[in-house]
Amino acid sequence: MQRLQGKVAIITGGAGGIGEATAARFVSEGTKVLLVDIDAGALSQVAGRLDAGSVATCVADVSSAEDVQRYVAEAIDRFGRLHTIFSNVGTEGAIAPITDYPLEAFDKVMAANVRGVRRQGDRRRAGIVATKNSARTVAKSTLHI
Repeated sequence: MQRLQGKVAIITGGAGGIGEATAARFVSEGTKVLLVDIDAGALSQVAGRLDAGSVATCVADVSSAEDVQRYVAEAIDRFGRLHTIFSNVGTEGAIAPITDYPLEAFDKVMAANVRGVRRQGDRRRAGIVATKNSARTVAKSTLHI
C-alpha cells in the first residue's frame, strides 16, 4: 500500500540510521524525499541505497537560517510542493553537570535542536502558502544537561 503516494518530505539528519530508515519507509509508501545532512559523504551513501527517482540530497546545517531557507526552497523547486518535515537532526552536546556545562556547547545544542526546528516550521508554512498544501513537522530531539 502506498499511503503517501505523491507526498513530499524533507528529512533532516538524513545521513544517519533513523534518517535512512525513515526515508526508506517514506519512499516505499510513494513519497519523494529530500535528505538533508551536514555530512556530504554519508548523505551520498544513503541516497545511493535508496530509489534514485524518489530521493534528492542537500548538504546543509539546520542551525543556519540561510541553509533552512535553501533546502525548503529546494524541495519545493524540485518536487513542486512540501507536505512533511521530519526533523531528525539533533545533537547532545557535552555530557556534564549544568554547573560545568559550557555555554558555547549549550548554544550549539539549542541552535540545532530548538531554533533549527522553529526555522523549519517558519519556512514550511511559507511553502504551504505558496503551494497550497497541508503539511506537518515531526521533530525528535535529545538534550542531556
